[in-house]
Amino acid sequence: MDEEAKTSEFPVERFGYKDALEKYGKDNNLIVLVSWMPPNEDWMKDITALDSVKEVILIGPVDGTCGGINTYDEWNGFERNELNTDPEFPRQYNKLTPDYNTESKTVTYTRVD
Repeated sequence: MDEEAKTSEFPVERFGYKDALEKYGKDNNLIVLVSWMPPNEDWMKDITALDSVKEVILIGPVDGTCGGINTYDEWNGFERNELNTDPEFPRQYNKLTPDYNTESKTVTYTRVD
């Protein structure tokens, strides 16, 4: 564990999403939180394929720069619900690139089958 993880009140584990799904994918009633998925990487197919995943909370930009083309689409066996549909929802500011300012949206997918 690195220094930041050692000083955390809760243990922090750092690994890729596939390793996380392998480690925790057998647990029942998983809720998976995905925030700002890397561009051109859509993890949703892998996540929704696990029977143990009961809900996915997906956070990312409205402009589609995170994930893939189909990331925010409907997923078989899951009910899609967009949480922040208010046009006045606060815009997120990216401090690393001051010229980049985009809205973020949160979508949940709840297993229905």
